Amino acid sequence: MTKKQMWEEVKKIAESELGVELSEGTTLQECGLDSLSLVGLLAGLEDTFLISFRDEDLMPENLKTADDIVGLLEKYL
Repeated sequence: MTKKQMWEEVKKIAESELGVELSEGTTLQECGLDSLSLVGLLAGLEDTFLISFRDEDLMPENLKTADDIVGLLEKYL
């Protein structure tokens, strides 16, 4: 799966499950995601890709943008 495909899947999950539109170069907070929404997005990614993120990878200071989320996803796929 390419990085572009991962980005599209992250956007799709954010829009369909959370009603949030993500854009590149914008923080998750600026897009309307709070900590609870972020947990929902990560859970949706785990369900979609049948993976399980490690706790140490889910530090809020490392997940500030959608690009950070895609980078995390790359690590597991």
